[in-house]
Amino acid sequence: MKNVHWSNPGSTHGPAFRVHPLQLLGVIFLCIGLLFAVIGAGFMAVSHDMLPQVFTAAAWGSDTPDELALPIVGMVFCAIGVIFTLTGSTMLLIRRRQRLLREELERYGLHVTGAVTDIRIDRTYQVNGRSPLRILVTVTHPVTGETVVVRSEPVWETSLSPGDAAQVLFDPMDPRRKLVVLDQ
Repeated sequence: MKNVHWSNPGSTHGPAFRVHPLQLLGVIFLCIGLLFAVIGAGFMAVSHDMLPQVFTAAAWGSDTPDELALPIVGMVFCAIGVIFTLTGSTMLLIRRRQRLLREELERYGLHVTGAVTDIRIDRTYQVNGRSPLRILVTVTHPVTGETVVVRSEPVWETSLSPGDAAQVLFDPMDPRRKLVVLDQ
């Protein structure tokens, strides 16, 4: 596999603006969650005098359960909003943690050069019908001395090919924390 290079076929005006899929999904989920929570809170605010009746058995036995529809819809919207908001926030926190790990390893990590052994298509997810690439780099761990294979983050374009040199960062305190540097 020589010079694997994926590009955006519709782009003719320089590099495309790219956002990490986890970050994009996190923002979308967070916005939807906040929208649902606000709508639900609005329903509950309009029906604030009926809200306590939802939790009483007498109201459910009456002939006018239509009065309870507004506060129930408000609670359902708020519950959906909370779930989406928590999911989106979690996605954004995971992405932030990944960025902080990268910055920490770039600043304090041990830099080791390894050899690219394989470039694989990661078919676990797709964006716009395309799957990302994963680059596998074989390197000797600087602390333990054993040979390890380090898998890169998903990438959409690469000019690396098997046999090329690639930089790997290791955390000197935790041998499990490692990162392939792809923007060389």
